[in-house]
Amino acid sequence: MAQRLCLWLHMECTKGYWLFSYHGRGGLIKKDSPQTVSKKGLEAKPTRKLNLEKATDITRLQRWKATGVISLFESGLEVVPEDVFAVGPSTRVLDIGDNCLQEVPAEIGNLTNLQKLRLTANNLSDDRIKWQGLVSLKCLTVLALNSNRLCQLPAEIGMLISLKQLNLAQNNLASIPEEVGQLQQLQILNLNNNCLKALPLTIGHCCSLLEADFSSNLLGEIPSTLGNLQNIKVLQLGNNGLRSFPTNVLKGCSQLSTLDLHGNEVTIEDLREVEGWVEFDERRRSKHSKQIEFGVMGSSGFDEGADSQHWNQW
Repeated sequence: MAQRLCLWLHMECTKGYWLFSYHGRGGLIKKDSPQTVSKKGLEAKPTRKLNLEKATDITRLQRWKATGVISLFESGLEVVPEDVFAVGPSTRVLDIGDNCLQEVPAEIGNLTNLQKLRLTANNLSDDRIKWQGLVSLKCLTVLALNSNRLCQLPAEIGMLISLKQLNLAQNNLASIPEEVGQLQQLQILNLNNNCLKALPLTIGHCCSLLEADFSSNLLGEIPSTLGNLQNIKVLQLGNNGLRSFPTNVLKGCSQLSTLDLHGNEVTIEDLREVEGWVEFDERRRSKHSKQIEFGVMGSSGFDEGADSQHWNQW
């Protein structure tokens, strides 16, 4: 009986699969073919992986389209993914900062409703940005290009008439085009840590400007047209080479309450002689008092913001 069973099992095995195995005295035990299972398993794994990746891409694309927000911060990217452009006009926010982009392509202009674009710290140089695409973004309100290798801005920057915030800090900019004066909705402008030797006279046309940071540049003077900025509250000019301060700025900038002139040749004594000092002095003291009241100041004392050996003695 046992011999016939073994012969039958051998014949079944030669067909490429097992139906039964003999297990001691317990008799016959039903069993799936290990060869068949292994073959199916090997074929199924790559298929499942591909399907999972495809499903992940579809889910990501659907989420981007639903929210209008694309965040690819610190993703190790060298190119802007095609999926970004597939979202198209649905995109409101694109954060692709802290990557290694080789180029900002002209196709960026296809994101016609883009409002906020962050391209910070991508080691971008002038020729890596296809400006014709970028400046076509008429809805753009926030543009961050800080911590790159830009040496100049094109005149077309003035076409971004909806801009409210422009961050160009920590680049190699030697000048700013006069067309920046066309940005009349601009509220925050950051140009610190560049190589600026002068500011364009048209900076005074940026009538909505609330905060401007020109610190750590090579400015020898600032234009008197800054006095046209009636809404500006914060003006950072520290660590430049300023030898004088325009007499009309304190009077014209009637909302100014924070003025940083550290690292220049302008002193507190110089400012006291400028028309509008008394009113400015009242505003900055009022702001300082409120900061102390709400506990947002340090314990080092009140710093007036210009160089003098008695500057902190108030």
